[in-house]
Amino acid sequence: FNYTLAVAGFAQLLKGAIYTGQWQYQESIDLAINNKGADQFGYRSEFIQLVRTVDELQ
Repeated sequence: FNYTLAVAGFAQLLKGAIYTGQWQYQESIDLAINNKGADQFGYRSEFIQLVRTVDELQ
């Protein structure tokens, strides 16, 4: 559930949502890393790298 929250928070930041409060890309990264779980095909790690890239570009 927490990993999904990281993805949803990231999506809201991309949309420029006004309801994210102080949520930043780093919160999505930290939550995803701490709740990555089994990542058989590397998709979750790839998502984390994507958020890092967007954070650097902002």
